[in-house]
Amino acid sequence: MTGATRVGGGIAAANLNVLAALDELARNLGLQLFVLSLHELDCDRPNNLRGEVVFKGYSGRKAAFAKDLMLEFRPAALCVFDHVHLAVPAMPLLALGIAKVIIFAHGSESSQRMRNSSRWLFRHATLCLANSAVTLRRMSDALTNFTGVECALGLSPRHSLNLRLPGPYKPSITLTSLSGRHFPLGRRVLLLVARMVSTEREKGHFRLLDAWPSVLAEFADAQLVFTGTGDDREHIARYAVELGVGDSVFMPGFVSDDFLGRLYAH
Repeated sequence: MTGATRVGGGIAAANLNVLAALDELARNLGLQLFVLSLHELDCDRPNNLRGEVVFKGYSGRKAAFAKDLMLEFRPAALCVFDHVHLAVPAMPLLALGIAKVIIFAHGSESSQRMRNSSRWLFRHATLCLANSAVTLRRMSDALTNFTGVECALGLSPRHSLNLRLPGPYKPSITLTSLSGRHFPLGRRVLLLVARMVSTEREKGHFRLLDAWPSVLAEFADAQLVFTGTGDDREHIARYAVELGVGDSVFMPGFVSDDFLGRLYAH
């Protein structure tokens, strides 16, 4: 995997759920689980893994990662990759028909920005797990002859679940809008949690801003919160101000897990 605890982003958050599921599956079937994490260290081992699980971190060393992947491989093994690019070392095994490989497809790398190696891997994988119906449809438009299903992934276990319906609304979070004014979050809040990168604008920030004047025309108290950082952050903020919606748009940047949990709850 790319990572789960040291690295940020949606894939890392989803990996904590995936690891928990694989650990439970390994325990129930009496199998050994090996976790190879490309961008982490041995000390970044998730605390929800059983002690029997082998965890190795490589701190970005791709050659060492690929070498150990081959060393740990067994003909009866099932290899699960959180990103198609990580599966490249397994291409010879797939070509020989001696590997069972599952690849998670998370977004544009499985459709708009697909490499030739990715196309080959998706087509030869035992199973592709798309994180949404939209991702699966885009893969189907871009590929032929691949085996894929939709597999919706939940929130990271870092966020506790509500065991009961929230109580009466109480304004408890105050943020600074793009206009520089402070406002408590109200009853109509739309939250987008995503990095803001100019090469990945399909996350939806600009599309939401394009629609936002129409939303405000019908719901004057609506508020839009973008958490995250990236090289596109200033462009997004400037566009919101140009549209004249700065009072209702909030961009607090990177936030802690605790504060993000409060935003989700709100």
